[in-house]
Amino acid sequence: MIPLGHDMEISKYYNNPFKDNNDAVCYAEICPEEVDIRTPSLSPAALISQHHQDLQSCHYEDTLSKICLDSNPENMPFSESRPRNSGNMFVQSSQEELQHANNTLHTMQNEYENLIESLRVQLASSENAEREVKNEYTKLKDSMESSLLEKGQLKETLERQQKQNDLLQSRITELEAQLKSRESHTSVESATTLVCQRESSETPQPRRDPREIRPATDERSNAAKDPRAYKQRALLSQPTKPESDTRPVMSEKELETELLRNSQARDALVGQMQRLESLRTRTAATIRERSTTQKKLEEVEKEIGRIRLHLRSQRGHGR
Repeated sequence: MIPLGHDMEISKYYNNPFKDNNDAVCYAEICPEEVDIRTPSLSPAALISQHHQDLQSCHYEDTLSKICLDSNPENMPFSESRPRNSGNMFVQSSQEELQHANNTLHTMQNEYENLIESLRVQLASSENAEREVKNEYTKLKDSMESSLLEKGQLKETLERQQKQNDLLQSRITELEAQLKSRESHTSVESATTLVCQRESSETPQPRRDPREIRPATDERSNAAKDPRAYKQRALLSQPTKPESDTRPVMSEKELETELLRNSQARDALVGQMQRLESLRTRTAATIRERSTTQKKLEEVEKEIGRIRLHLRSQRGHGR
């Protein structure tokens, strides 16, 4: 491409600048601006549009110069060969540049498409990895929640078992104390019984004085003389009955009513015992109340057993 001097007018070129010397350098404006199509700062579409505009401008100037040279009769032989060669060369170079630009554009398009495809693949893999991470996070979260729930349940179960063990331990302690007291009481009673038996066996029976033996006729005569003294001696001579025999004899219906009343009392005491055993905190008052309730329950059970025994004996006699 031939550079153009800015201080030179176009009319001088069209007035045959080679008139004086054929070897002189011709400065002509072929293109308005020099544009490098390979400029990386422009996009491929802008390069093609600008190159198309340059081709149109150059083609217009070539046509204008050709018309001007044809209108000048002095320059006819030279203008018939020079502009044609320069126009063909410019068209050929423009086509080559256009082809090069097309190749560059195609190459860049392929590179962009490959880059976009690789980015899409990376995006898909990233989405898959993110999905897997979310699923793993959800699983771990659910597992942690279930572990915390199971831990709470096990803790509650352990606390209940510990409370039950404490209740059983206190019950065992009370039973052991009762057993020891009964064993000591039994041992004392057995020892007392043995001592009494030994003393009774070792002590000789006193002999009665024959003079103290009086015939029945004397006693009857004394009773006739002093009846009050005779009654007192008769009462003292009768053996004492146990306390259980002094109770009034009850009918079968009364025994059943008494059995029902004691059964209801026993149920109430059992409910009270269960309530006391279910308490989480124990104080001295609750322990004393529990011991008292336990004693009452034992007495009521003994009374129920006694009433049932009387009922059984009465029913047996009635048959």
